[in-house]
Amino acid sequence: QRSVYGFFEGMGKRKPVEKEEDLVSNFCASSEKVKRNLDGSVLLRFNEGETLCFHGEARLRVIAGEFEIMQHILRPTSKEYFVSCPDWNPAALLQITLRDTDDIAKSAFLQSAAIRVSPATPDPDDPSSASASASAPSSSYSQHKRRRTRTRTRTRAEQQQQKKQKNESDSNLELVHGFYAVFKATEKNKFEPLEVPEDWSQLARAVSRGARASDSTASSSSSSRSVVVGARNSGKSTFCRMLANTLLNDFKRVAYIDTDLGQCEFSPSGFVSFAILDKPLLSPPQSRLHHRYPRSELYFVGSNQTEFNPRAYLSAVTQAIEAYKSLDSPKPPLVVNTQGWLKGLGLSLLHNIVELVKPDRVVHLTNSAHSDLGLQQQVSDAASEQQQQQSLETVCISQRPVRAPCRASASQLRHLSLIRYFGGLSASFITVARLLAAQAPYTVPLKQIWISFANGEVSRELVLGAINASIVGLSSVAADRLPVIKQGEEEEAKLKPAIRILDYSRIEGCRCEGLGLVRGVDVEAGVLYVLTPVPPSKLGGVNVLIRGDLQVPSVMLSLQEGAAEASRSASEPYVSNLSIQGSDPMNSRKNIGRKRIVK
Repeated sequence: QRSVYGFFEGMGKRKPVEKEEDLVSNFCASSEKVKRNLDGSVLLRFNEGETLCFHGEARLRVIAGEFEIMQHILRPTSKEYFVSCPDWNPAALLQITLRDTDDIAKSAFLQSAAIRVSPATPDPDDPSSASASASAPSSSYSQHKRRRTRTRTRTRAEQQQQKKQKNESDSNLELVHGFYAVFKATEKNKFEPLEVPEDWSQLARAVSRGARASDSTASSSSSSRSVVVGARNSGKSTFCRMLANTLLNDFKRVAYIDTDLGQCEFSPSGFVSFAILDKPLLSPPQSRLHHRYPRSELYFVGSNQTEFNPRAYLSAVTQAIEAYKSLDSPKPPLVVNTQGWLKGLGLSLLHNIVELVKPDRVVHLTNSAHSDLGLQQQVSDAASEQQQQQSLETVCISQRPVRAPCRASASQLRHLSLIRYFGGLSASFITVARLLAAQAPYTVPLKQIWISFANGEVSRELVLGAINASIVGLSSVAADRLPVIKQGEEEEAKLKPAIRILDYSRIEGCRCEGLGLVRGVDVEAGVLYVLTPVPPSKLGGVNVLIRGDLQVPSVMLSLQEGAAEASRSASEPYVSNLSIQGSDPMNSRKNIGRKRIVK
């Protein structure tokens, strides 16, 4: 039996403090340290040892001090950095950390290290809120009557649900529009900062020091070249971003070649890409598909699977490497990301990539103490063929730490890349069809282009049907690689519809300006209607449309349920939901148990 004193003592207890393992940020968001400006930006003041995790999109500019995000050091400058951390992966939050230096540079006015956070996009006008407030009853009597008639009975389950929602809101703080500071993990969102293993950081710093030393002492033609290999979901893309960010601390430019067709860094799936970076990679690929780099080139393969056309894949990789070799000296350091297929044909393709790149180190992400014997043999064979076996180094580091699974699957992320590529960075699975329907397509005369199919030959009678409502690569092919049209063929081309088919073996892995979505075909006029985000300045040289194996997501073809509620009177932009059933190729299910035949 509890005493009266103990009863009142229990009533006076405060809410228990969260455990340290639940906290993900130790930044104190007080009114003195968070100052909101009139332009919508926020000024954050940091003390030594403070960190801040976030999700959302924003632009950062350092006012005083030195901060570190994803192994890149942000120093006071007038340049803004775009950062993005989507909420579909709560176990990989980016973290802003105030670096511990001997003498922290402080602003004379602020007397502290500070960083300015601005919205990635201006706050959208919300007419619905104004209309809702205008339509709300102004009479206090009507509001009081409505409150009296409302049922106030709350069950224990409803109270617990409201308490849980309050805890969810307390764990986040919206600093600017679309950018949230995260302080603790909750039951719904298992927030965790992106953990960078110590051996990753040590190797990245060692690579940067070695590249800086070779750049100052060796000949001007030499440069640091690193090839990153590993199995699927081992963290290759994350390590490559971190390595490129670390190199940008010491170099103004870094070259990046991405040979992973399924998870492309600078484009939707189906490309081998080459880019020159002058800013750190502080966002996932889906958030910077339209960013402009000092130099960026895409080479079309047409599928997210390497086995779709290995010869075209190697041709695209060769052209990307040749583009890097054509740079003026001194060349920037090179980072090469590879695919996760390390057996059979995939291992042979990796051998060819190492032979073409001629790296000074191969980084293998593995959980074992030593690299795979087959991989070691392929790398050593490539090195011996280059006569660089003494200079080539194979480094084994740990894979990405185990964390909570991502809410989006790999196929959903590939679809999201296509959705945001064609619909813009604000497009979603619900709104993309309406955004595409509102765009004005380009009119492409059939007699001025060639049509090629990367997945086989198609008869002339089925070409227009095969290319309609499909994703195509927009390629600029030199005239010497195109067939010569004879006199009889010119007269035949004048007929309607004029169709010129090009054998894909002539242009395997060719350079592309981007992707296009064939919205419709007008047979009478002999034109195609194509949607593409590629600027008109680059479309003038496009002369070949390549149909690959990239499937159009169904959400890009029909109006979704959420958008239908917003505009019920609007018609379907392309087709109805019933007509697209079974549009994707059938995938075999190998994980279903089958009964054995008993004699």
